[in-house]
Amino acid sequence: MANDDDKRHMKRIHEDIPDDIKTLLEENSKSKVALSESLHKLTEMLDYLRIIVKYQTFDLEATNRELAYYKNKCEQAGDSNDDRK
Repeated sequence: MANDDDKRHMKRIHEDIPDDIKTLLEENSKSKVALSESLHKLTEMLDYLRIIVKYQTFDLEATNRELAYYKNKCEQAGDSNDDRK
């Protein structure tokens, strides 16, 4: 924890910084915050995209299983009709 001398020293340093540099530092700080927020949003979007892709993959696999099942049923029905002739 900074003592009083350190606080006074930091205040003097801050006062000695030219205004244009202070302005640049403030803009840099705001840009850093905006970038951090954008990165957080991007991370959330990627996580959501991963979930969607996993769901779509699962759904596609289930659809393929159903298709194979119904093809098999149709083939069996066709074979039993051929046997009756």
